[in-house]
Amino acid sequence: MNENDLRILATFANVTIICVMLGSGTWVALDARKKGRTAAEIVSWFFFATMFILIGPLLYVLFRNKFYK
Repeated sequence: MNENDLRILATFANVTIICVMLGSGTWVALDARKKGRTAAEIVSWFFFATMFILIGPLLYVLFRNKFYK
């Protein structure tokens, strides 16, 4: 692998990680909206799930029915 190949691989990895982050945040936000949450809660869950890629959606799934009826 030369330097150009490594640069392409690094760019692909970064884009993939960003897409997964945005995808998890979007999924959580859309689900929170579907459940009738306020706009502040939706935005908060979006940012939380986006920043913590795996933990954010997992915590949302665990707590969405426990605290919200």
